[in-house]
Amino acid sequence: MALVNCPDCGNQVSDRAPTCPKCGRPMQTQDGAYTTTQSTAKSFKALQAIGVTLILFGSLVLWIAGANNGAWAAVLLIAGLGLVTWAKLGSWWQNG
Repeated sequence: MALVNCPDCGNQVSDRAPTCPKCGRPMQTQDGAYTTTQSTAKSFKALQAIGVTLILFGSLVLWIAGANNGAWAAVLLIAGLGLVTWAKLGSWWQNG
């Protein structure tokens, strides 16, 4: 394993690494081909984070308040599951 310099940022990268860990630039492999990577849009990641937060908050409300606030907890859980599902499907649809 040898170290090579990244053409964009100058960071030393393993010659077997698909991308530079510092800047993310695809690196040339030993056979001369470039490796490409796909990234998920930040909007989908934000939706997933909000959805997971709603699920956790709804679970916490259900656990602490019990049956007294069960309807609110159910709404939070369903909204969270819907957001996570929407974000996963949107990410899949956009990035294939």
